[in-house]
Amino acid sequence: MYRTPQSTLKAKHNTTLEAKNNAALKANPESYFELHNGKLIILDEVKRKTAQSVRERRLLSDLTQEGLFERSSVPLATLRKFEQKGLISLESLLKILLVVGGLEE
Repeated sequence: MYRTPQSTLKAKHNTTLEAKNNAALKANPESYFELHNGKLIILDEVKRKTAQSVRERRLLSDLTQEGLFERSSVPLATLRKFEQKGLISLESLLKILLVVGGLEE
């Protein structure tokens, strides 16, 4: 039985992904940012990864959302929205990072 080489499958996947990204960019250009090296950054992905990282830091600090609210003064509804959707103001994000760490990076 013939098997398609892994490199061919990867190339097809990358081409499909690139086509999807190009279509999404045309439909919603404000959701992307192009870096100086030409790499395209998907802002929704950055928001998701940021929220995930902060949540992991919160859990490693043995803090509940309520505990983080008490220590950071960021409203509980804001914390929940951030962890679910990645939406938060810069000021609130900085307050959270002061508690869970991350400003040093």
